[in-house]
Amino acid sequence: MDTGEVEASLAFIGPTEHGILDHVVTPDGGAPVLVPMRVVPNEEGSEVLFTAFRPAIMNEPEWQKDLSLVQADLLRLKQCLEQNPETRPPPPDAG
Repeated sequence: MDTGEVEASLAFIGPTEHGILDHVVTPDGGAPVLVPMRVVPNEEGSEVLFTAFRPAIMNEPEWQKDLSLVQADLLRLKQCLEQNPETRPPPPDAG
């Protein structure tokens, strides 16, 4: 994938059918980064939980830039889901 900065690969590592969207992002020539992410039901909708860990080798300006890119990605996800409600999965069966 093209991050806007570098090429990187992305691989999901969790059982995505349960809302676990943990993934590893590996920039070309860089170290892999684990990105924990979950989607959990919340009444009539869902919440996306995204955890960003700052790598020890990343300085403050790089970290702030990375966070702004993540924020922009999450905003695009929100807009996409709100504009296309038919793409949303059905709520889990409460049983």
